[in-house]
Amino acid sequence: MTNTTSEIFRLINIHTDQNIKVTVSFLEIYNETIRDLIVKTPDTLDLREDPKEGSIVAGLSEHVVQSSDEILDLLLLGNKNRIQEVTLANKTSSRSHAVFRIKVENSNNSNM
Repeated sequence: MTNTTSEIFRLINIHTDQNIKVTVSFLEIYNETIRDLIVKTPDTLDLREDPKEGSIVAGLSEHVVQSSDEILDLLLLGNKNRIQEVTLANKTSSRSHAVFRIKVENSNNSNM
């Protein structure tokens, strides 16, 4: 993950003439419920179909980041918020699935 996030910002720094925004979101699916792992709330989120974006998680927070370190900090925060239960193999096993998304948007028409 460290190499990937560093490479994203290395490429962004090469293209200083571009208007690039990087956002991060992190969700957990546990017992058929979806939760935001960055913004802790008791609310569960809904999976919906959007005509333009396709499948989306309504209410999932997106966080603008400026560096690889910020991405890794949000990843660590989200991992701390994951649900854990004791199993026979591991006392702190995560019993959920998680999706960590990094979105890079270029608002210029040219490609990166």
